[in-house]
Amino acid sequence: MEYRVEDNLSYKIHMIKTDKFKTVNIKIIFSKEIKKEEITLRNFLSDFLVYTNASYPTNKELCIRVQELYNLGLSSSCYRIGRFYNTDINVSFLNEKYSEPGMYEETIKFLNDIVVNPNVEGNAFNKKCFQVIKEGIKNQIESIKENTRKLSMINMLDNMGDDVYSYHTFGYLDDLNSITPESIYEYYKEFIQIAPRDTGRFILQYRLYEAQDVSLEERIAVLEEYKKRDYREKWAYELAYLYHRIGLATRCVEECDELILWFGEGKYVIKALELKMLHAPL
Repeated sequence: MEYRVEDNLSYKIHMIKTDKFKTVNIKIIFSKEIKKEEITLRNFLSDFLVYTNASYPTNKELCIRVQELYNLGLSSSCYRIGRFYNTDINVSFLNEKYSEPGMYEETIKFLNDIVVNPNVEGNAFNKKCFQVIKEGIKNQIESIKENTRKLSMINMLDNMGDDVYSYHTFGYLDDLNSITPESIYEYYKEFIQIAPRDTGRFILQYRLYEAQDVSLEERIAVLEEYKKRDYREKWAYELAYLYHRIGLATRCVEECDELILWFGEGKYVIKALELKMLHAPL
């Protein structure tokens, strides 16, 4: 088993590589300091994002897509850790070697839709789906009075004063009643700023390909798509090195020259110069 962390400034990717299982698990964690007025909003958003999105606007369509992805496991959850409130989006899916080529890419696209492509009409979340989620959360909150364990926990927390540790995470009915399709969409736009930019999905896909020993050609295709949207010296060098590994000397030199021209100095410029020397004089 191999564990490593990659720090991409606004987010981190934690990778655990193992050959003990036939499934791949991805968890996206959004972490923010807890605020009482945001707890119900976060719970609502967590449920909404895994219920519908713009690519699969009805829950039936989303469920069909889940089955097409070999019964991919999709879930979300909200929970507190100390003074922070986390929202997780989780997918669990079959290793591509046991399904069919292209499933890694299709799964990453699906996960991307879940997070950054919500079901929006104008400046509001889809009203029909909104109402389904609101009714579901309302029923959950109202059912707490029938669960003595949860009810006693809430009563205990209520007696702790106004400290952040007194906030329970089941959600608050008054806050739920004030949520509208417009207000939850405005909150989503604030919430998504916690997430990496859309280009982050290409890095996630690349690292997944790398961990699963997918072909170099397929890894190159991912970084080429990433380059169209963002240009970072680390990934420019990685692309040049992949060209080198598969014997595309001209492409390697061209990529090194572009990196050197754009950034001028630094660790990856030095590495690009050294790589270029393997194929052409400086």
